[in-house]
Amino acid sequence: MSNPQEPENCSTNNTTSQQTQPTETPTPPPPNNPSLNLPNLSSTINVKNSISIELTYTNYLNWKKVFTIFLGSQKLFPFVDGSFPPPDSSHPEYYSWVQYDELVHSWINAMLSYPVLEPS
Repeated sequence: MSNPQEPENCSTNNTTSQQTQPTETPTPPPPNNPSLNLPNLSSTINVKNSISIELTYTNYLNWKKVFTIFLGSQKLFPFVDGSFPPPDSSHPEYYSWVQYDELVHSWINAMLSYPVLEPS
């Protein structure tokens, strides 16, 4: 069955459609208070239950690999690699960011072996 509005055996001109530029969808403006998309940690995790090796003077590369995977699983690696810098102190989620940063610091300190912790 043919379309009554379109004549049969009519060829379309493809050159017109090839020259037409696609229109881009405008990007909406950012919200007034953008969220930092901090991960949701419902409870504090005991890092020693998840990682079996402590950081010593001789095992840094092995420890780093395991700890990096752990941080990635908790969506907190950006706190270590610098890709998630602190927001301005006036940002509504600044104190939450500080809490997560301190949590990562406490996990690192918890993984240090006693000789590494000793003051020199």
